[in-house]
Amino acid sequence: MFSARWFKGIRGKLLLLVTIPFAVIAVLYYEAGQGISALQKSLNQANLVRGPSINYTGKMAKESESLQRYVLNAVTAKSEEDTHTEITKALGSIEAFDKAMEEYEKIPHGGATAAIFGDIIKLWSQAKPTAQVAVEKLRTGNKVQAHDVLENQYRPVATEMSKKLQELSDLRLKLMLDDSNTDAALIAQTEQIVDWVGVIGLVVSVAFSAWVIHNLNSQLSAAVNALSENSSNILHASKQLYATSEQVAEGSTESAASIEETVASLEEVNSMVKVNSESGQKAAQFAEEAVRQAERGQAEIEKLIHAMAEIEGSSKQIQDIIKMIDDIAFQTNILSLNATIEAARAGEQGRGFSAVAEAVRKLSQDSVAAAQNIADLIHKSSEKIQTGSRSAYESSQVFKDINHTIHKVAQMSQEVSQASNEQALGVDQINKAMNQLDTSTQVNSAASEEVAVSAQELSSQAVGLQNVVATLEQILDGRRHEVHSDAPVSLKKSLTLARPILVKAS
Repeated sequence: MFSARWFKGIRGKLLLLVTIPFAVIAVLYYEAGQGISALQKSLNQANLVRGPSINYTGKMAKESESLQRYVLNAVTAKSEEDTHTEITKALGSIEAFDKAMEEYEKIPHGGATAAIFGDIIKLWSQAKPTAQVAVEKLRTGNKVQAHDVLENQYRPVATEMSKKLQELSDLRLKLMLDDSNTDAALIAQTEQIVDWVGVIGLVVSVAFSAWVIHNLNSQLSAAVNALSENSSNILHASKQLYATSEQVAEGSTESAASIEETVASLEEVNSMVKVNSESGQKAAQFAEEAVRQAERGQAEIEKLIHAMAEIEGSSKQIQDIIKMIDDIAFQTNILSLNATIEAARAGEQGRGFSAVAEAVRKLSQDSVAAAQNIADLIHKSSEKIQTGSRSAYESSQVFKDINHTIHKVAQMSQEVSQASNEQALGVDQINKAMNQLDTSTQVNSAASEEVAVSAQELSSQAVGLQNVVATLEQILDGRRHEVHSDAPVSLKKSLTLARPILVKAS
């Protein structure tokens, strides 16, 4: 996918344009190499198989004929020395024939040549012993028997073997001729392929070159038109950006002044909020102290109520005791009356007892009166104690209400203090944010100046881009369009629009 996109560009097309001739050369080199390789293989076959096979076949035929000649020369020789010389030559021919046959066996062969060579091996296995017998006869001086062995045993086999050797030689020559024809056809085919590949490569190269040139011309023309249009748009946009940056710089200056005033007001509000927060904290402390005092007073009232309850219980016990005393005095009074009656009945003898009874009755009456007085006092005290208990209970309820109210006041004071702290924190954060905003406004003001400078530089670059476009048009068409542009106004005024404002963060 990446390679497909890459070849759509100019570099890819130029590279492809250069690659095609090299590809054609590579194909030509490959085809020529294939032909040369085949010819080299055929040459190796000729050097290693065809030539040696014909050579060794000729040697075997020559040595077979020479063997017959040497034996005949030995038979007809006049002296023993000549006979011995010819015998030595005959033995050399036998040895040379064996060596040629051995070398031929090393050569790769098959099919018809292998069958004929097999027949030659069989015939030589028959001819060689007869030749050796003839030579042995010559050594012993039996030339007639040697001649008879040569003519009747060796010559028929040798003649047949010579025919087989001739047949093998003819077959090898025919195979060599066939290989030569094949090599000639291969050379012709290689030349034809090279010619066709060269022609096709030339046609493809010319056609692709024309297409690439046309395509590059179209793309460059489209790019030049696009660059021309874009450079005009950039020049127009740079002018608008310059005007906008000046407006932003003026607005940033005004915003910085307003933010400075706002930060000063926030500092005053922050001071007031801090004072309120401190007052709220003190009020919360006083409320907490009042809560503690109210809780202490409520505890004392509860102790008083408990003591009044104990006193009321004791007064009830005293009333019961007085009631018991009253009952005892009443019983004593009755007993004293009974004693008086009994003393009256006793007459003179009971007179002293009657006086005692009278004294006891009087004492009981006094006890009853005293007990009644004490009961009245106890009753009044009990009523006062009950009244005091009710007052103490009511005071306790009042203290509970006061304590509850003080708790609410303390809670509200705490909430007010916490709210004041949070408000102070919020105001402080707002103050910091305003300081940051003021810093950002100053940065924006400076950035506006830089944008204005960049807009002027962009306008200059746009003019330079239009000059590049004109140069490209001259390269493509041979004609150049003049470039006209209006430079933006000077930035000296805009450089003094925004002034730095320093705000002290509290």
